[in-house]
Amino acid sequence: MYYGAKKLKFNFAICVALASIYMTSFSIYGFMYSTSWRALAVAFVPLLIGPMKAFYSGDWTLREMLFLGVIIGIIAQAQIISAALVLPILVPFFVIGLIKTQSKWRALGRLLMGILLALVLSLNVIMPYLELLKGSHLLPPTNMPLINGVTNAVVPFTDHSGPLSLPIISLFFYGALAALLLFWRTLSGFTKTLTIMAAVYLVLGTNLVPWSIIGLQWPALESYLQLPRRFMVDCKFNPNFWTNLSA
Repeated sequence: MYYGAKKLKFNFAICVALASIYMTSFSIYGFMYSTSWRALAVAFVPLLIGPMKAFYSGDWTLREMLFLGVIIGIIAQAQIISAALVLPILVPFFVIGLIKTQSKWRALGRLLMGILLALVLSLNVIMPYLELLKGSHLLPPTNMPLINGVTNAVVPFTDHSGPLSLPIISLFFYGALAALLLFWRTLSGFTKTLTIMAAVYLVLGTNLVPWSIIGLQWPALESYLQLPRRFMVDCKFNPNFWTNLSA
């Protein structure tokens, strides 16, 4: 998160503050008490801010695309599902950047090299998983009702046993959402896109989505997704929002 904040050109104090909030959030501290590989994967997610900015600006250099491949490969090494959940965040930045860039085929070629690098770095994880899918003799993942794995971010103060980071993230979310509506014209396109994507991911991890109905329609999700709050783990509130607003 410190690296991501530096990419957004914050001063040292703000970078350290954001990194501290992220380290003490429920996204990360799960590794401290349960050696959660999901937490280890999410620790690398803010490194994607650099490639996201490169995507959006249409500056698809080979260095940025290869860096993107390395980060996706690292996240996949820790947990495949975290890599799968974080990839959709990149889609709107990819689409906008592809429209902006002048050399579309060259940019797509560089992106392809980044994708190939991510696949090569992840082969030691992907190949055993595919082999197990062919004829697995292992027990399937635990079947968990999706509705039991959501977070009440609408009223985050009801559960006093929950982490303090949840109310903090919720306050950031409500403040950013309100300011997004009030100051839409003054914000940069990158800020708007990142804030909207963060809001979508945050909502997907809450009880605002009818996960009980979704679980009945697609029971496989109860084994593989298990906890819709995984979306919130991959959600990053947008600190750049407040800088754009004050400017």
